[in-house]
Amino acid sequence: MNLKNRISWIMTQMQAKLFPHLTEVLTNPITEKQERLITILEVVEIDRYVKSHRYQWIGRKLKDRYARGAFI
Repeated sequence: MNLKNRISWIMTQMQAKLFPHLTEVLTNPITEKQERLITILEVVEIDRYVKSHRYQWIGRKLKDRYARGAFI
């Protein structure tokens, strides 16, 4: 699928599924700026570049970060 067709498909999916879903679940209506931001993030497929917090490779292990008790 070429870039033009891919973007067209993504835009159609957002208009048909994503924005109606967001309208249902959010208490406040989506502003024009928010809609533009959502569109940009969907087009660049931001979820491909931002990893879940469940996966960690750098720093202390998550279990080591939890509080172990009160210190006096």
